[in-house]
Amino acid sequence: MIRIRRCALVAGFAALTFNSACYAYQPVTGIPLAEAQRVRLHLTTEGTAELARYLGPRVETADGVLTRIQPDGGLGVSVETVQLTDGSSQPWTGEGVVMFPAPYILRVERSELNRSRTIIGALALAGGLLAIASLALKTTGSQSGGDAGGGSPPP
Repeated sequence: MIRIRRCALVAGFAALTFNSACYAYQPVTGIPLAEAQRVRLHLTTEGTAELARYLGPRVETADGVLTRIQPDGGLGVSVETVQLTDGSSQPWTGEGVVMFPAPYILRVERSELNRSRTIIGALALAGGLLAIASLALKTTGSQSGGDAGGGSPPP
């Protein structure tokens, strides 16, 4: 029973490592934004104050899926999480798309594949799977009962 818990713990750790290693937010440079991308918007001080009625008080960043790009630079985002000025992060419980006027946006980042962290995560996942397999084989091997009598099986 303890080995099963250890296996589950190793598998869970490996999966979490792999999941968090794959993507990271990077500043938008060169390639323009496109709808359906995951983005993080950093708000200006004025944006934090003016958008409080939609996002809540003291929101510094908003993460979500870009749904609309306006000609004036404003962005529509289906917000999923917000980060407050104290550094805490929480899921956003509002509904619909929030429109962010361009003057309220300090910086935009998009979620991109982080190759080096993905490789490290894949190696960690593979190591975790090998550890699970090793533990499973040891458990199976130690519990396999043999023929203690050494005789032939009954007819």
